Amino acid sequence: FRSRREELENDLIRVEEKKKRMEFDRDKYEKDSKGFSLFGKKKYNREKLKEIERELQGVREDEIHLNSELGSADTLIEFYQELAKKLEVTSDYRKQLQTVLELSQDYQDKLSGIIQSNRYYERTTELTGDEQGKIIYKILAEQEDQLNREGILEEILDVDHFKDYMRSIVRIYRTPNIMGMKSSYRSDYLWVTVQTPQGLWDEDLTQELYTALAGYVTGDVSKTITVRIVECRDPWVIRVVVIAGRGKIEDLAPYDEMERLNRKASDFEKGLSRSFLVEHKGTLDELLAGLEEKLKSV
Repeated sequence: FRSRREELENDLIRVEEKKKRMEFDRDKYEKDSKGFSLFGKKKYNREKLKEIERELQGVREDEIHLNSELGSADTLIEFYQELAKKLEVTSDYRKQLQTVLELSQDYQDKLSGIIQSNRYYERTTELTGDEQGKIIYKILAEQEDQLNREGILEEILDVDHFKDYMRSIVRIYRTPNIMGMKSSYRSDYLWVTVQTPQGLWDEDLTQELYTALAGYVTGDVSKTITVRIVECRDPWVIRVVVIAGRGKIEDLAPYDEMERLNRKASDFEKGLSRSFLVEHKGTLDELLAGLEEKLKSV
């Protein structure tokens, strides 16, 4: 931008010099056109005067345009100079930006902790010797990047062993209270989403899901259970998400025990529980208020 500004300044200087020369010539022809002259020289001076006036008008427009361009360049240079000051390590902007980034990272960490699935529901399969050998070969051949490409599991895994393992996982849903509900809980509709790498999940595993979840529905399995298969971005992870409808608080597995403990609790114990909740609510309010003040200051 500085070189561009220098070019504009040089062009402006040339235009201003040209303007001065033309104004000098205009004054000269204007003076000569008013006096007495022979052999038609007066007419010639008037024609030259008109010609110079036209050219002078164009030069003035060029001068206005260059001044405008120069002003825009100055404004842009000032903007970048101000921006450079803000980007300095010791600038207030950088300090505020760092505070915002720290708050954002803290928020993301807390959110990840909240939405992270309970490890109780996670399972890790044991690879066979042949499967481990294929992975080791990829590593020794410096082909680790291929372990994350699409379809790699079809090359490495023993499909029969994999399906047997997945059947054992699906059958876990037959276990009472696996979803945290009472064994008497029934729903009229279940939504199931299976997130799996392409080519690994088949119709047999889907039928196994229908069989395992049949005990949770009141009607025909084919009408009350919907299974949707979607492709997983991670080639080494399979997720099964089950959403059940029409659940009530009374259907929760620990509800009866919680209700029994609440009935047996004395008034003093109930008061202590309420005091504990009130104290923590106050602390939470203070925490949120402090966070809002920090965000406002930023």
